Amino acid sequence: MNRLSEYKNVFIVVTLAVVTAFVVHGVYKKYAGDLEAVNRQVEEVKEGQEMIASWRRVNKEFGALREAFAFSDPIEYKRFVEQAAYESGVDMEALRPKQREEDGYGVSEIYLEFTSETYTDILEFVNTVEHKNIQVKTMTVREARNGGKRVRADLVGYYVLQGE
Repeated sequence: MNRLSEYKNVFIVVTLAVVTAFVVHGVYKKYAGDLEAVNRQVEEVKEGQEMIASWRRVNKEFGALREAFAFSDPIEYKRFVEQAAYESGVDMEALRPKQREEDGYGVSEIYLEFTSETYTDILEFVNTVEHKNIQVKTMTVREARNGGKRVRADLVGYYVLQGE
């Protein structure tokens, strides 16, 4: 009987070792699967962070681009030209804007006519609009009936188009 009890103890130890091995193996498989899922999520988070950083760079570049242009829309451009004319002392008689798109930017062309008493006022107006990156494409100055100057000009200004 002593021998049976010796084998019984060995059998119990072996059984416990096998059961422990199965339990450890099951736990290992479960946590190894969880670890893979966590690693995938970590990669997704990294990709998300990279995308956010990329969007921030694009937004910053777009903001710098907006700053480089004087205006965000054609109405703001037209108002600026009217204000510049008023502050320069020239009398606006006609102002006809026309908008179009070119290479992803808005282009606003303005044909205008105005009169002025002096060349100084005309130069002040031109300097004001050119300071805001508005190009004076053409300008014609003639004597007006009242002794002042009659001016016809074509101006071109660019603005950033709003996204869809």
